Amino acid sequence: MLVQLINIPSSEEEWGIWSYHHRLSHDAISQAIRQQKGLDLTDYIIDPVPTTAFPDWLDRNQQLHIEMDAAIGAQSVDLQDVNPKDANEMAAWVYIHFLEHQTAERVLKIGS
Repeated sequence: MLVQLINIPSSEEEWGIWSYHHRLSHDAISQAIRQQKGLDLTDYIIDPVPTTAFPDWLDRNQQLHIEMDAAIGAQSVDLQDVNPKDANEMAAWVYIHFLEHQTAERVLKIGS
């Protein structure tokens, strides 16, 4: 799951694959937080990633990351400020986003 989040999606099919693995990673993180910390994170709709409403998806994903990072004591970064039409910005966003998932899974001692 996690390894798929380092890929930079460029087609609808690739976004579908990325989105699916993104959801699986968040599910694993949420389950570990519930088991280890006794906290229930809000279940935001993050799959699929809508290409026509990307800013709304970014808002939901950001809120999920804020809650996730607070639960594990990690610093959250701004994952809302990205232009999906700019390849360099998307590459940087995918990498930073991947690092947040990697950190959460490492802190929670889970592997997806």
